[in-house]
Amino acid sequence: AEEDSGEDGEEDEEREELGVEIEVTPAGKSTRKLSLLSGGEKSLVALAFVFAVFLARPCPFYILDEVEAALDDANIDRFLQLVRRFSDRAQFVIVTHQKRTMDAADVLYGVTMGGDGVTKVVSRRLPREVEDELDGAAPPNARASAESESEGRGVFRRLRKSLSKSRQALQAELSSTLFDKLDDETWERLEEALILADVGAKTTADVVGRLEHEYEVGTVTDGEALRERLVELLAEVAASDDGRIDVSKRPTLLMIVGVNGTGKTTTIGKLAWHLKQELGLSVIVAAADTYRAAAIEQLEVWAERAGVEIVRGSPSGDPGAVVFDAISAAESRGIDVVIADTAGRLHTKTNLMEELAKVRRVAEKRLDGAPHESLIVIDATTGQNGLRQAQAFAHAVDLTGVVLTKLDGTAKGGIALAIASELDLPVKLIGVGEDLEDLRPFDAREFAAALLGD
Repeated sequence: AEEDSGEDGEEDEEREELGVEIEVTPAGKSTRKLSLLSGGEKSLVALAFVFAVFLARPCPFYILDEVEAALDDANIDRFLQLVRRFSDRAQFVIVTHQKRTMDAADVLYGVTMGGDGVTKVVSRRLPREVEDELDGAAPPNARASAESESEGRGVFRRLRKSLSKSRQALQAELSSTLFDKLDDETWERLEEALILADVGAKTTADVVGRLEHEYEVGTVTDGEALRERLVELLAEVAASDDGRIDVSKRPTLLMIVGVNGTGKTTTIGKLAWHLKQELGLSVIVAAADTYRAAAIEQLEVWAERAGVEIVRGSPSGDPGAVVFDAISAAESRGIDVVIADTAGRLHTKTNLMEELAKVRRVAEKRLDGAPHESLIVIDATTGQNGLRQAQAFAHAVDLTGVVLTKLDGTAKGGIALAIASELDLPVKLIGVGEDLEDLRPFDAREFAAALLGD
């Protein structure tokens, strides 16, 4: 009986050890822990594993949910080339917000909501020319270099370039003949185009309703005037009297919140660089995202790139204590601005949201009026989900504005208008690229004009 018991125990131990263990060493790093990798690196690991399993034992059908969301353009192209290569051996269904991935599809499916609140499924088979263009495209770096040389680095040109996917998606719906004849079909197609760009049902209904009324009373008389008025109305929706970031206090505390993967850490680095290089302010960044060790490492890299100081705590330490120490350091060293990173918590995790509220209370007690700005970073590719994130964070933190990132990687640039209109929350900064200078103040008129291609 004892022998049998011992054998059973050995079998239990063997069962407990079954599974797959993955060790990863990205180029230029020594770490092998997945928890210390960035979002993009984790995505690459997951995709490498999926394709390795595919080659070992192919399955005829795969559903891939947002697997490339954290990848840059170069790695998205590599991912799509692999999908195309293996598409004769398996069917891939990809749930995505990436316009680049959508362009590579054979058939595109989507769910959209009309002004009456009724959803419908739409589908479109894409022309083969798009696939040929992808397969024979020049390397992303070469394309980016050529575009940069030809378009220059003007702010408006860069904004138009970053919104090219949103603009192309809108222009596909707003054809050159749409405004030739103004009738019920015109308003319906205009509503559908704006909703597809994630302007939002409520905002779309308001804007189109005003246009229709102005046409009926004779204020707008033709298609050209209608298009110009559309730009004006969209700019009016997004405009705010409180679009500037207040850094007049000494020190000023900026609290940055948002969900993991939105570009929060990158935004902090870019913002610190702008404050130092363009305004001549001294900056400390506070690594108060202590729930994830990699977040501290990533912020250290961005602080070094921006040339600013950093105050860090230990992993799993008290984030409120890090903010407290950063404020103390700023006061003792005469630093102008403290930018506090916070945990990239999911907005559905109540206990973590309560922890965020606690960090805010610590800041309030330590420094009069702090935090002076509470900015939520929202990934534009998430579309309407960004609205829900902002609503949830607003309960824990008194938000003063929005930083909208990844506008260069989405066809849903209209979300900036939906946020401004439906949440009455100003969009203060927009991310239009990967470079340090690609974080710009939000200008409603320029944005609306760039969105429509005017």
